Amino acid sequence: INEIGLITENLNRESIVRVQTPQFFTFKNLLISYNEADLTSSDDSTIYTAAGFNCSVTFTTEENKKITYLDDIPSAKEQIEEYVRSRDKGRESAQAVRRFRELTALKGETE
Repeated sequence: INEIGLITENLNRESIVRVQTPQFFTFKNLLISYNEADLTSSDDSTIYTAAGFNCSVTFTTEENKKITYLDDIPSAKEQIEEYVRSRDKGRESAQAVRRFRELTALKGETE
């Protein structure tokens, strides 16, 4: 897209991926990259690859939300609350299984 908003080129979509943060880098190599960088670069991976280092892609879900703006906080809060509900449900289930095993073991001892 050019400076007035016109599409001037179409990219091959077969090789395009959507990137989420956080990204992982070898710190030593990232530091070298920034020391050599043109700081007009838009992100760490651009700086890292421009310095000759390789970045890899890991396919995942988008459930791990990044908090960048104040408006992102309610979404993150909902995600945390859902995690806590799910965790608590799992704990309750595990506790019920343990109790069932205890009771069946006691029943076996009395027979």
